[in-house]
Amino acid sequence: MELRRLGGSEIFISPIGLGCVTFGREIHEESSYRILDYAMEQGINWLDTAEAYGG
Repeated sequence: MELRRLGGSEIFISPIGLGCVTFGREIHEESSYRILDYAMEQGINWLDTAEAYGG
């Protein structure tokens, strides 16, 4: 997966993120690890753990 520069920083992230807020809650721990491992194997390095967003 081709990474993209985050703004003007030296940080590069995947264009696809993985929402992880339900890991360990609605999604059991073992399944969470399998999903995370697979995502990282595919090149995903942007993990979203936010519980809520302001609006």
